[in-house]
Amino acid sequence: MNTKTLLVATSIISIAIGFIIGKSTSKPDSETEAPPSSQTRTDRHSSRDSLTRPRTSSDTALLDSILEGRPIRDIPPADLAALIASLSKYDPYMDALTRTKKSYQLQLLLTKLSASDLATLATTISSDPEAKKSGALSSILSALAEKNPDRALAWLSTQEKNGGLYSIVIGAIAKNDPAAAADLLQNALLDGTFSNHEHWTATYSVGQSMAKLGSESFMNFIDSLPQQQQGNILYNAIQHVPESEHIKLLADIHQRKLNGDLENVSMEYLFSKVLSTNESKAKEWFSKLPDGDEKNSLRTSAASNYFQAGDKEAAASWMRDALTNSPGKEKQMLNNVINTLAYNNPEAIPFFTQLLPEGIEYTAKDMEQYAMRSLFNGTGGLTAIASAIRDPVEQALLIANTLGKISSKESGHYSRLNATDFEILSRKIATMGFTGENATLVNEALQSAKNPTPTKNK
Repeated sequence: MNTKTLLVATSIISIAIGFIIGKSTSKPDSETEAPPSSQTRTDRHSSRDSLTRPRTSSDTALLDSILEGRPIRDIPPADLAALIASLSKYDPYMDALTRTKKSYQLQLLLTKLSASDLATLATTISSDPEAKKSGALSSILSALAEKNPDRALAWLSTQEKNGGLYSIVIGAIAKNDPAAAADLLQNALLDGTFSNHEHWTATYSVGQSMAKLGSESFMNFIDSLPQQQQGNILYNAIQHVPESEHIKLLADIHQRKLNGDLENVSMEYLFSKVLSTNESKAKEWFSKLPDGDEKNSLRTSAASNYFQAGDKEAAASWMRDALTNSPGKEKQMLNNVINTLAYNNPEAIPFFTQLLPEGIEYTAKDMEQYAMRSLFNGTGGLTAIASAIRDPVEQALLIANTLGKISSKESGHYSRLNATDFEILSRKIATMGFTGENATLVNEALQSAKNPTPTKNK
């Protein structure tokens, strides 16, 4: 799904959730709500009847639409399991509004069920192969773990080992008891409960919950993880650490890296993550760093981050600072950004290279590796990278050399290109305005790439 589609889908879902929640939190003028003091703990939690009583008229309507007015207690477990399976099943052809409504109905229904009900439903669905495919078991166990962690763990202990479900349960427990969830996760990692990537649901959930407790708890959790997981969780959960502790956290991670720890963690990426959510604290920490290559590398990371966020003025400012403070290493600083952009956004490269001081030029040789990398996403980025070079002769040479390499089936790129790719490339090359020998060089290379000479086996 591309970014535009994702944004549209997200907007639709947000509107739907807002509509549903907005309706469920509003009451008619004539509706009154009993004060909390009139509801005893027993009234609220011990009776199954209380679980069937919706909190608002909108909730009543939503439940009635799927329960047909029947109290939950009167629905046989098998029928209730089938209903939950139906609400859980993913339909790729369903519109976003309907999908959001079904998801809300499912969560609303699950909150009305007691731990005992949920455990019974888990058993019912686990014995039905078709129901298990719906994903309903995951939703039920997650709801059960939030209501009664011990009951959820006890149910799992009666089943065949399933690291994926265990991960879901730990993730749900983390919402209310991060420390207990962290202990469960570590024990599961140590005893080999998970296979492949089954642990990620739990690891991400526990990481986010521990981050909310503060930087010290968060970093203690990071220390308990295998090395290859530490970076992913730092990147994913750092924004959940209280903003007041961001400087302390960045300083802690930075010192650990200086000590040789957290080698797989990118300080540049972490800095950019904090910069995007807590700019003032990120800049305050940054200002305390000594001048040098590391600080300039952070500047280039910030420049890339601002550019991707649409703030070209800030992006240019940060990059100019990096270049000004890196005499003799200007290309090295720019390469930090180009290395990333060549694959996912080559059109942005000319924006940064035009910031180079006069007299410092990129050549075809400098850009060769980036041009080849851009081809993994089609031919559209080749001319953008060529445009990052000021000299038309070097521009033409880069395009011709790159086309010469993709002409060979041995390059690994030829099989990815078809007539449409070459037509796109031809039109983009035409906009560059090559003339004379440069135009001849590029056009000959383009024709050779379209009609390559088969490589003879030696």
